[in-house]
Amino acid sequence: MKKLLILILGILLVMPLISSSVETFGTFKQNECVELIQSCSNCTYNNITSIVYPNSSKAISGEYAMTKSGTEYNFTFCNTSAVGRYIVNGHGDLGGNDYVWAYDFEITPTGKETTTGQGFASIGIIISIVVLIFIFSFYGFKFLESDKTFPIGLFFLLICLILVVYDLYVGYIMTRDVFYSVSLEPVQFKVWLGIMWGLIGIAFLGLLSLTIKAIKEIRERKSLIKYGEGWNPKTKQYEY
Repeated sequence: MKKLLILILGILLVMPLISSSVETFGTFKQNECVELIQSCSNCTYNNITSIVYPNSSKAISGEYAMTKSGTEYNFTFCNTSAVGRYIVNGHGDLGGNDYVWAYDFEITPTGKETTTGQGFASIGIIISIVVLIFIFSFYGFKFLESDKTFPIGLFFLLICLILVVYDLYVGYIMTRDVFYSVSLEPVQFKVWLGIMWGLIGIAFLGLLSLTIKAIKEIRERKSLIKYGEGWNPKTKQYEY
């Protein structure tokens, strides 16, 4: 367990060093329109020639005139169902010369940019929940071995079950709103997912094993109550 945590921390420390740092026009919410702006004080026109989806396919291509308002040129783009980085290409007559420009913007489920700090906090929350699951599972199993503490053991296993369900929910939310950040490369994003679902999977399998054990223990205790003193629930015989 210690080696696993050291490996995870090592990966998390390396990730920020290899993250991309491309400047963008901004971050906007999925399925909402984006007001694209190009500033130019001495242009008579600015046209958008293409907008590229995160999967490299083109949302639009050709010549689309931007609306002039003072020194700014505007264009409303609403096809933002895909999450990721969009690239905007265009050109204008800067100083009487044709000038090609390009910038990008990001679309996320929440419309907020994911920072490295948020990533660390998110993975920390998930790891903390998993650690709690292991702690409650361990002591729950210990308490099941004694008649006096058997109810406490069952209670601890119930807490574990609740934590696993909550961890799955948190994992889904983190994946949708935080980890799915276009500031991370595809390989990094897969590593994030691998760590998160790997930890949750280990916790779930551990809890499943303990739950099966608890069910067997309950059946054995019912058998003892039914057949009385001297009855061995494992061999299903009386031992005197």
